[in-house]
Amino acid sequence: MNPKSKKALVISGIVSGLVLSPLALTLIPWGIQKTLVKKELVNKVNNLKTFLDNAIENAKSANKSKLDEITKKEAEIEKITNAEAKKKAIKELQTLKHEYNESIDSAKYPALEKLAQEGDSTVLKDSKKYTAEYVVLSYKKFKSELDNLRQTVDYYYPSKEDANKIVDFYQSWIDKFNRINKNNLDVVTTAWTSGLKYDWEIAKDVYQSDLRLVGAFLEWGTTHAYPINNRGLFKRITGEKAEKVQRNLKEGLESKIVLSKVVIKNNINSFLKDFYNNQLLEFAKSSESEKSVLDIIESNKTIDAKTKAFHKFYVSEYYNASKHGLGENISELKVYKNNELKELEDTIEVHDLKASKTYKFYGLGLTQKDLDAKNVGLGSISGLGKERNGNQIYSTILKFSTTSNDNSQEVFNSGYETSKTAAENMKKTAAAVAKLITGDEKSAWEPTIKYDEDGIGSKEASDITLKIRNDKGEINLSEFNKWLNQEKFFFGREDSTYYNDTIKKSLDEDTKLADARENLKNNGYEHLKNSDEKYGSITNKQFYYGALEAFKAYNQFRERTMNEGFTYFPKQVPKYGIGTYNFANRHVQGVGAYSGSSRVEKDAFGAFIFNPDPYYGLPKWSVTSFANHEGVMGHHNQIYYAQRFLKNIDGLTIGNVFRYTSYAEGWALFMEWFGIEAGYYGTPNYESDDYYAFPTSFKTARGITNFVKATEASKVTEEEIKGMKELHGGVYWDLVSSVKQITDEKEHTLKAVELTNMLQYFGALNEAQLRNMRRALDTAYHGEVNGKADLPANASINDIRKFMKENSALGIGDITSDSKRYLNYPGQATSYNSGKEAMLKLYDRVRKSKGLTRKEFVSNKENIKEFLNLLLETGALPLDTLKEIVELHYKLK
Repeated sequence: MNPKSKKALVISGIVSGLVLSPLALTLIPWGIQKTLVKKELVNKVNNLKTFLDNAIENAKSANKSKLDEITKKEAEIEKITNAEAKKKAIKELQTLKHEYNESIDSAKYPALEKLAQEGDSTVLKDSKKYTAEYVVLSYKKFKSELDNLRQTVDYYYPSKEDANKIVDFYQSWIDKFNRINKNNLDVVTTAWTSGLKYDWEIAKDVYQSDLRLVGAFLEWGTTHAYPINNRGLFKRITGEKAEKVQRNLKEGLESKIVLSKVVIKNNINSFLKDFYNNQLLEFAKSSESEKSVLDIIESNKTIDAKTKAFHKFYVSEYYNASKHGLGENISELKVYKNNELKELEDTIEVHDLKASKTYKFYGLGLTQKDLDAKNVGLGSISGLGKERNGNQIYSTILKFSTTSNDNSQEVFNSGYETSKTAAENMKKTAAAVAKLITGDEKSAWEPTIKYDEDGIGSKEASDITLKIRNDKGEINLSEFNKWLNQEKFFFGREDSTYYNDTIKKSLDEDTKLADARENLKNNGYEHLKNSDEKYGSITNKQFYYGALEAFKAYNQFRERTMNEGFTYFPKQVPKYGIGTYNFANRHVQGVGAYSGSSRVEKDAFGAFIFNPDPYYGLPKWSVTSFANHEGVMGHHNQIYYAQRFLKNIDGLTIGNVFRYTSYAEGWALFMEWFGIEAGYYGTPNYESDDYYAFPTSFKTARGITNFVKATEASKVTEEEIKGMKELHGGVYWDLVSSVKQITDEKEHTLKAVELTNMLQYFGALNEAQLRNMRRALDTAYHGEVNGKADLPANASINDIRKFMKENSALGIGDITSDSKRYLNYPGQATSYNSGKEAMLKLYDRVRKSKGLTRKEFVSNKENIKEFLNLLLETGALPLDTLKEIVELHYKLK
């Protein structure tokens, strides 16, 4: 072979003259074979390295003039004194550098690909570095090719032909990454390649499914491709987008793929408030008693024609085409000034700022028939047979929600069984509370409480007597759950005498609540402040000041626990803000959320959002678990960690590209649990195999009561007494002495601390139980399951609520809002426990691999920092990928 020909083969990366045939190898002793194979691998990798070096040198030579131009431009910039001219020159320099780097990258990409696929880090250590560069350039190339594909197909609203092209595109990239040699991957590049492949697999599945036919809004990404719903989505669907969604929904009608009537009516309720406030106010001031929804829509002369056409189609042809989950099954949807249909919730309210008056509009809220309707979920969509129906759509959603291949029956079984077996620690807590309040373990405890059985419904709160413990010391958990849902446990629903002039003045003037008052004003709550109009069993005024009291409680939690939370992480994120939902949408938003982009306080980034409505918010005993879930250490840490501390390799990164709900919500719930392990509720029972085990003591804690340092009455300070008297409106102070009067305020303080910690711990258990139930409830609505007597398949809203009431201590507001959320937002709620369970299992495996007890592991902050940092530093990965990188980092088998 002449030198010229040999060089050509080396540069092409396909030198084969030295490769021994398998037949020849079988005739050579194993030791010699091994040496020859190793030598051959070394030669191959060296040739690949030469291929890369030559590609880079050739590219540099070809771009020498561009490099000279860059050098010249840099010299020119040094001499420029005019600011505007300098700015322009710097921009030109950046363009030149970008063009130069693009050319070099393009030239070396084939060589990097060869090294990633055929190289080996056991021979050439730098193979890992080259593979990292290959992955980063590949992702860049993928995005460029995806952009090009989007020019040729309708990516967000594709035809079947377009969808097939998109599926083929993603499959080609999956195949490409499957060819990478795993020896060339470290923890970070494993996270990148495995995570990206999962992304592409999900995208492929979504485009193969019929999700687009139920209005999935793909602009949010394929990992959030939920059906069209009332959680703010309609505001985004206007103009041409509305026209395309209408086209896809019409195609769905042809395939008998259409949402239930109950869900469709919920959606209409949502967009009527978003787009037709002025038209509703005109109707309110007219002499008419009723008006068709179509006429309300038609009377809007400012909305664009395509959006209006979509809305008209949705309330007529689309609603009428639905044949399942019928509810009221109204032939023509109307709004009424009077409650003609006896609707029970979700009545539309519009506030007239000029008249300072709130009008109610009936007709699109939920009625008894709606609440009792079966077959309201996705699984009841008949479609065109086994291959194209609601179950297939839901299976796709389950996969990207849980990042697992569990089917709906498996998810249902898991949720149902854990819900039924999780009550032991709750019963222990109830028994401990009974003992603390009564002073003994055996006497009957039959307290009388103020209780509202239907929340925002028509019934007033009334006195009821509970039988929580009988004279044999046996606890009735259902009765205890009612005790936990008495009025005084909800901000704004305390006795009307609580918000006296002194309390209101303190809330109005507290400088720490300045941002809170501004937030309530900006979100439309200020009209409640001086209103004595009835709202449920309370007044608007109680609603308003209850919201401020809730702000105060969440501020206290942040002040007392944020710095403690930071100690478990090697890098510190900024302070988070605290805010609320907009008044008009509060009843469809759930109990709370986290918004990374919100700036609701001057010195804070991101915001923990809670629902200030007394009938939709969480009880006081859930403050710790709830705020921990959303703030530090939960969503706030996770989101800002990814924004500010994302891992890179020599400056190379694919960016913060992963958005998996199973990870994000799993992380927040994992941190809820970690609050128990970190001692937020008392001294953890580290000897137990149960990570949620009942603490050994509640006398001191690192959570909301950490301002009380004393464990002996003689050492209690006046400041500690005052703090406990005021905490959450003094509810714990009052209840701990509700059976036996405590005359010594110092002793009273210590007992109130114990009660607070017990109930906050119960709140953590209850929130965990909520996630257990979610997996069962979501699949009962939407999945293909064999249900249970107390949780049937194709469940109604009331079936779901009944199960929640019987198996948890959730408040009526929580049950009301969440039961609607699971219906309108299918699949999303199943993600929580899948993520938490995966992370807790990894935590346990890592701890055991180090031979440490629970106490030893959590007490060594460096262990915790290493583990939590590993989970956070590469973003919201799919769970299988997370497991893969933890096993790789800790060398777990």
